[in-house]
Amino acid sequence: MSLTVCLIFLTLILLSTATQVLYRRLTLDMMQEDVTASATAASGVMELLGTDPTRNREQLCIQLNYTARAAGNDTVVCDESGTVLACSCGLQSCEHLGYQFPRELLDAVGEDGTAFRPNQELGCYGEKRVTAVSLLQTKRGEVRYVVSSRSAAEIDRG
Repeated sequence: MSLTVCLIFLTLILLSTATQVLYRRLTLDMMQEDVTASATAASGVMELLGTDPTRNREQLCIQLNYTARAAGNDTVVCDESGTVLACSCGLQSCEHLGYQFPRELLDAVGEDGTAFRPNQELGCYGEKRVTAVSLLQTKRGEVRYVVSSRSAAEIDRG
């Protein structure tokens, strides 16, 4: 009798663990789709507005705000060195302008022009984040990175 109870208890523990792992994986996959779509949408906005964020910064920040908020993400545009030029927070209240993203994040961009990091430490947000990076080449040959992210703590919620 006690062996049967132990086996049932062990089976429940294993089932619970498997369910939790599957839930985390599904949540991470959905977050990857969201942040990647935000980075792609922001790249499209930059192409429409022109890819010089210093010249069209106010308009770009407004558009970044719309696209990022629709998905619940934060989005920034960086120059070749990773310095933030425009942010979805808005022009006046943004503390991210001038922040330097880690070089290893930008270097992770593959041949398809994108990168995804499920647990990237981003100092400008003070937490680990689910992060997607999209590479954009300007008409003048300049490199721009679009970084879209959201809190990695959301993976454990629910």
